[in-house]
Amino acid sequence: MEFAGAQFVAACVLVFGVLGALWLYAKRGALPAVRASGRALKLEETLFIDARHKLVRVRHEQTVLLILVGPNGAQIVPADAAPQPLP
Repeated sequence: MEFAGAQFVAACVLVFGVLGALWLYAKRGALPAVRASGRALKLEETLFIDARHKLVRVRHEQTVLLILVGPNGAQIVPADAAPQPLP
């Protein structure tokens, strides 16, 4: 029983040691950072409609898209969509 506990502790120390080494490696700038400049797709605005739905405004070069995102997927809102009167 003592051997299994020591083996578990040694495995945890090894895993956390490797994760710590990777964190230090990335922190010192050895890993390339991803920069947002130069990208064609930009998230401009997010509006939460309710707890499960949100409206996202995305720009791709000169085109602006409105995307309605919900639990069942996403839909692109047409640019010429006019508000519908309430019944």
